[in-house]
Order: sequence, then structure tokens, then C-alpha cells
Amino acid sequence: MNKPERVLNVEFKVTNACNFRCTYCFEHGSFGTKKVPHEEICKMLDRIELLRNSEEFKNRYDRMTFTLWGGEPTLNKQSCIEILEHAKRLGTQVQMYTNGTGLRGLQEYIRSGILNVQISYDGEPVNSMNRLDSDKKPTTEFVRKQIDFMIENDLPFSLKSTISPSNFNHMPDCWRDIFDIRQRCKSHKQRVNYCPTIDFYNIEGNYEDDLKKYMLEMAKLEKKNFMANGGKFLLTWFNGSGDSYCSAGVNMLTLDLDGAIYPCHGCLYAKDENKQELRWCSIYDPDFINTIVGKIDLHTKVMYNVPDECTNEFFTYNVRCNSESFNQSDKPTYGEKWTDYTNYKPLDKYFRVISKVTLALKNIMENPDANK
Repeated sequence: MNKPERVLNVEFKVTNACNFRCTYCFEHGSFGTKKVPHEEICKMLDRIELLRNSEEFKNRYDRMTFTLWGGEPTLNKQSCIEILEHAKRLGTQVQMYTNGTGLRGLQEYIRSGILNVQISYDGEPVNSMNRLDSDKKPTTEFVRKQIDFMIENDLPFSLKSTISPSNFNHMPDCWRDIFDIRQRCKSHKQRVNYCPTIDFYNIEGNYEDDLKKYMLEMAKLEKKNFMANGGKFLLTWFNGSGDSYCSAGVNMLTLDLDGAIYPCHGCLYAKDENKQELRWCSIYDPDFINTIVGKIDLHTKVMYNVPDECTNEFFTYNVRCNSESFNQSDKPTYGEKWTDYTNYKPLDKYFRVISKVTLALKNIMENPDANK
């Protein structure tokens, strides 16, 4: 039996500048104008090469990939291209999280398979409500033009959405909008799904009944359009998540603008006292490789600590953010903070609704006679 490939993803924050001001963004208050200069990115890549060529790395991983993060990473396109060229020489891949506004000029990297692009788009009308530009105006028209550019040129891309509980009632319309985008895609290379994350920064109120009502509406849409969507569900929630775990600190690490290393990009926005504790070291430290290896081993030990309530039959879908758990926790040790999911209690009721509707839809799709 083939063993799964062991991959370490190194994430580069190339700028803290952003041309959007999304209402739910967890980076609020940290936007600026700083961009990691080209020559500094080159130094960081040289240090990462020391890690990649070390025995410590080779004992734990098979290969390395890269991710581009911001702000909006395309606002520092020169440094992005330096990382892409480095990846091209290594024959590895780069993932970019982007609002889609600066993709032109990168299409050859995308077409060749070096660059995988995830565009943030919530579907209408939510996108126009929440994804605003720096003048607080909707960005939908401009982003849709960039999506159309990707479709027309048969360039691979995926979409990622956010939904606040107060907007659950708009989810069927968002589903229809993204389904329309998917139907216009030229090939399977364009991996378009409705893939929303529940906004856990704005969760006041109880929208459980709304979620159930509109999940059931989307379940009917999924059943009706299952074959038109290639025999797959458009809403990724309906696929469930199985036993999946955040790989932060185990199979990924993040470099901040100054070369400081953290388990993931979520740690960059922690409270000051927590951010200091989450900081592993600097890429420029003489003994940075041994420090990284020690931290990876620590995170590996606590990676599979899962609350009992998340293992019952109803939880086919759940999302937990370890960096946010750490940021909200008052537990005494690093490992306990990293896996303290008590701050997700307000979301449990929503995950239960998602899971129950998912199981019902799965049963109907597998036993069509039972629905007659």
C-alpha cells in the first residue's frame, strides 16, 4: 500500500496591504502598506532551502510547497513572481489566496500548474453586502470580470466563500449564483464549488431555524442539479468532512513580513501576548531548523486532540481553527490552548443542523425509493 505523501507547506506573507475592506475580515486593524522587498524574499528562500535540504526535513517530509498570503498578495507581485520562479525551478506548486483583482500577468504560472488560485467570492447578494473596497463600495462587478477572464481562458481556479449567520437566508441565492459560474466553466480544471466558512467573529443571535430552512432548500437544489454538476454536490458542506484536522504547525508554517515563523497565518492576528507565545523563531536565527523541528514535533503530539462531542454520528461537518482556539483560551499550557475548542460552542448548533441535513440528503441520494 502506498503511504500518503508527506508535504510541508511554507506560507509567505508578502504584504500587509489590501485593496478590500471586507466586513468580516479577521485582518482588520492590521492592514498597512508594507511589502516584503524582492531582495528580502530571496534571502528568505535561501534560508528555506537550508531547511529543505536538511536531514531533519528529509526524515519527516517528502517535499515542500509554498503559499502566497497577504493582505492581498498580488499587491506585491514582484515578490510573488520570485517565489513562483523558485517553485518552478524546484518543480513544486504554489497556492495563492486572493481577492482575484491582480491575477492578470500570472496566467502562465496558472496554466502550467505551478500556481493554484483560490479566489474569495461569496456569491450574490452576500458578496455585495460584505466584500467591499477601500471606499466601502461593493466589489462584485470587478471580481466577476476577473472570474470571467479565468473562465474564458480556461485557467484553473477555485472559489472560497464566507457566510455570517445573519445571512443564512441568502444562501440559496448564493448557491444559484455560484452554480451559474460553474456551468459556464469550460473544463473540470476550474474547481468551482460553493465552499462557505461560517464567520465565527460575528455570531451573535440564533439563526438555527434559518439555517435548517435554507439548508433544506439547497438540498432540493442539489438533488435536482446533481447530474448537471457532474454527479457532485456544489455546496461542499454536503460532502461532509470526515476525520480531518488542521495541519497548522505540523504540515505547514508561516513566515511573517519580518521573517518571524508561526504555525499558520491565523497566528499573525492573535492578541499581542499570544502572538509572542505562538512565535517559533526567525528564519534568520542560526539554529532555526532545530527550533522548527521541535515545534513541529510538539504540534504533532496534540494534532489529534478532538472533543468527544465532535465525534458523534451527527458531526459529519465541523470547522475548528486552532490559532483562534489558542487566542481565546485561558488554559495553562501551549498544547491545551491549541486544542481548546470551547470557544466554538456557539457554532455547535449550526454544525449539528448542517450534519443532520447532510445525512438526510445522503440517505435520499443513496436510497431514491425511500423518498417516493
